[in-house]
Amino acid sequence: MPLATRSYSYSEPTWGYTIYRTTYTPQSNAGFPRMVDLTANYMKDGFYSCYESSRQYNPRANEFKITPWDEIWPNYQPRVIEDSSQFDGASIDQLREHFRAEAAELDVLDIFPGYRMFIVIDE
Repeated sequence: MPLATRSYSYSEPTWGYTIYRTTYTPQSNAGFPRMVDLTANYMKDGFYSCYESSRQYNPRANEFKITPWDEIWPNYQPRVIEDSSQFDGASIDQLREHFRAEAAELDVLDIFPGYRMFIVIDE
């Protein structure tokens, strides 16, 4: 069924990409939170550079005190999946299978950013 005609009862209060952790060492325990923060910083930079780019082509963009980006960005929260018993050393194929099964269960595969693609943080 085309996306425009599907009705969704599923919603999330936040948006963001799914991040899988696949390495669980003392060193990765210290570095993993920083890597999640780094991905958020890159996302925010890219997100707001879209706004800056739109200002070039829309003369009215500077008239607004709050932009759509300012309203959307505070809801960014990556979906971090870290379970050493299930994902320590997991392959991309194993992660893809888990990711797709979870999204299919919710009927949201390829609809929300967090269920369209995922990021893997390993060594």
